Amino acid sequence: MASYGTYLAVCGFEYHGPDQHIGFAPRHRPANVKCAFTAADGWGSFAQTLSRGEGKVEVAVRWGKVLLKAIALRTASRGPLSAEMDGVHLGCSHTQEGERLLITFKEAIDLSAGKKLTMRSHEAT
Repeated sequence: MASYGTYLAVCGFEYHGPDQHIGFAPRHRPANVKCAFTAADGWGSFAQTLSRGEGKVEVAVRWGKVLLKAIALRTASRGPLSAEMDGVHLGCSHTQEGERLLITFKEAIDLSAGKKLTMRSHEAT
């Protein structure tokens, strides 16, 4: 179990089921990372790629479901942000405090097995 705690720390994983909040702040190779996560009612993967002013984050549930109202990410991107689930645009707002970006969805989303949440950011021009 101690090694699992280390894994969570390296992934920067945070989860609060009742608040429908999940977060990731990878500490090892944050520009190109993929890791697994577990939540109360499901599990899946988190992937992040960052390059030259653009970022892409994917959260995919492989089993069960994860209800989300908010997701926190560690990024320095200051540009516009878009979110979609399986190609359908999701309304969201975001606030940035230093390198922590908090994305709040207008409506809670049901990210169930087989679905993928994709968020993209672009530097403002």
